[in-house]
Amino acid sequence: MKTYTKINTLYKRYDIDKDSIPDKKWMAMKKKIILGDFSDPWAAYLWDCKFDCFSKIDGTNTRLIWFPGEKKLLVQGKSDDTDQSQYGLQDFFSQEERNQLVSIFESLWPDPKFSQILDRETKLPMYYDSETLVLRPNKPGFYATEFIEEPVYVFGEYYGNGIGHIGKQYGEKRFRVFDVCDRGWWYPIQKMMETAKVLGFDIAPYIGQLSLREAEEKVKVGFKTLVPGVSNSELIEEGIVARPVVPLFDEHKNRIIVKIKTKDYKDLERGIKEMGGESEYEKFKSWYNDRG
Repeated sequence: MKTYTKINTLYKRYDIDKDSIPDKKWMAMKKKIILGDFSDPWAAYLWDCKFDCFSKIDGTNTRLIWFPGEKKLLVQGKSDDTDQSQYGLQDFFSQEERNQLVSIFESLWPDPKFSQILDRETKLPMYYDSETLVLRPNKPGFYATEFIEEPVYVFGEYYGNGIGHIGKQYGEKRFRVFDVCDRGWWYPIQKMMETAKVLGFDIAPYIGQLSLREAEEKVKVGFKTLVPGVSNSELIEEGIVARPVVPLFDEHKNRIIVKIKTKDYKDLERGIKEMGGESEYEKFKSWYNDRG
């Protein structure tokens, strides 16, 4: 089933190893972000364009998956093989809450939608071999295509006590929606917010429209969580997830979306200090950029 869009950080990271580096103390830079070296070219191109920005809550990516034809609701983690006992996902709702939610899902998405099974590599429809009845990519002499039901995905962050190293600072466990995918259609921000409200959920705190430049400055400094009712009101949020105000896709048809994390900048500062300060950092950068 569909997993959430892979979200890259704004910048690439230093890729070094102790066998090739000329000064061992420079290993303090391993996996630290490379300021100004964008992980995706579109980030540089869209640097001063407006993005819809949301708080990046420090929890676990969770999917509510609805199959209208089967009237079935699944609660799953980030991937299909996530252990459902982790963080208590199997107890996400009481039976009464689940029944109520199923009724709401059914009212929002009553009719099933089916699509052909596609080959993962070629993206061509799969057909049954007329002799062996083995499902294969489309080729002459094959027939009888296979259809499967496409589910609706409600993506969100499950956070709170027992989830991650700062979960207890958020207080009790909660779920906040940050995206909805309706059989291939990613909802615009306003419709996503309206849908979450009907389902009875809050959304990930919406910060507003910022350019990536502005979002980075906000994350560098760090900002207090916008999640209400936390046990630690001084909690600094993990960062920002930003999506272009007008939905955009890259050349591979992947959604353009980026995360910027306060920890990355703090780690970079710590690494520079460990390696001996700014002058040593400049030497390291010069070596790194001049490598063959």
